[in-house]
Amino acid sequence: MLRFLLIIIITYCSLFHLLGQPANDNCVNAINLCPNVQVNGTNQDATVDACLGCSDGASTAGNFCYTLENTIWYVFTTDSDGGDVSVDLTGINCVSGGGFDNELQGVIIEAGVPCDESTYNLMSNCPTASGTMNLSAAGLNPNTTYYIQIDGDFSGAGITDPATCNFSILLSGTGVEEANQATLNSNQTSVCENDVVQFNVETPDCENQSYSWYVDGVLVATGTDSVYNHIALVDVSVSVQVNCDDNISCPSIYTSNTISLSVEEVDVDAGQDVTIIQGESTTLSGTGTGTLLWSPPIDLSNTNTSNPVASPDQTTTYFLTTTTATGCEETDEVTIVVLEPIAVANVVTPNGDGVNDTWIILRIELYPLAKVSIYDRWGQRLLNDVGYQNDWNGVFLGKALPPSTYYYVIELNAGNVQENNIKTGFIELIY
Repeated sequence: MLRFLLIIIITYCSLFHLLGQPANDNCVNAINLCPNVQVNGTNQDATVDACLGCSDGASTAGNFCYTLENTIWYVFTTDSDGGDVSVDLTGINCVSGGGFDNELQGVIIEAGVPCDESTYNLMSNCPTASGTMNLSAAGLNPNTTYYIQIDGDFSGAGITDPATCNFSILLSGTGVEEANQATLNSNQTSVCENDVVQFNVETPDCENQSYSWYVDGVLVATGTDSVYNHIALVDVSVSVQVNCDDNISCPSIYTSNTISLSVEEVDVDAGQDVTIIQGESTTLSGTGTGTLLWSPPIDLSNTNTSNPVASPDQTTTYFLTTTTATGCEETDEVTIVVLEPIAVANVVTPNGDGVNDTWIILRIELYPLAKVSIYDRWGQRLLNDVGYQNDWNGVFLGKALPPSTYYYVIELNAGNVQENNIKTGFIELIY
């Protein structure tokens, strides 16, 4: 019975230890690394399989540089050109105290037969380090699979356990970063301000293409459209990155050439909107670079000068277009609001017959800032009103004024041109 319980306990402990192993504890389950993609790793609870054909090799003495302890595996494939490769471990954080070592070791290995230690060749340096560690291999063959072996150091006075550490690992270098080139084209490179410039990119055939568009190095658009429309405002440089997800371990990334866009700025200003009274004129205040042209030409003294005199009979919007020597155009607009003139009644008969019972100023509502005043013959002001409502009936301070002739002053305050347009006259108050 005791023997049976012991077997159960040993089996349980072995299963627990197995479940705690890293996924990449052996070569067969090596984690694939993509260039410039940082991956977090650990060799905690990794095992040592020391046997012919085992994942770590035939002997705990190691394959090349060090004793195999807590070994884990990574794998990568070089690009079509091959070349130099760098593997950087950063943030190495090891279990401290209790006799644990605090350094990691690593190598890059070429395997003639995948995961067969008898076919391994050492391709890199053999560093032992804490904090950070760099593995470097030069001149790797193109389109070839290589393995990375990370191991816990187990050496030195007082060390009773191999290093158990967490870390981040990053693969880079010309041997894995293929210079995939996408061709960026545009319909023009020297444009006028506010032109819409179309860019399109050509890449080798690949599945599930997505695009990241950059203007002056800043990401401005993403999506699946190989065409990008840019509104030209200032000189910029445009480029694009194409991601091809071909359902392989590492998606392909294509980087395009950069196109510099030269933009000719065009300045034009038709001036501020103006309000005038019908029958009056105003001088427009336009500015611009290049040749100027006003339109429509109706009621303008000149269409090719910056400051023509405008005399429209009704509200009109004029457009000022400037054209540069290279043919760039820009347009601005100004509106002349034409108000009909007021018509002032000169008789008030407040007798209740519904005719001329109050003093009427036709179209006074078009002049909301108008100031209306009435005086008697001695200069006493009887009415002082802004926003007059056509309601004066010859009453002052609650008493009816005597029939007489009264004097009015209307300050229209109409718009930008006629800031103090004054109308004066007489009112006959008759009962």
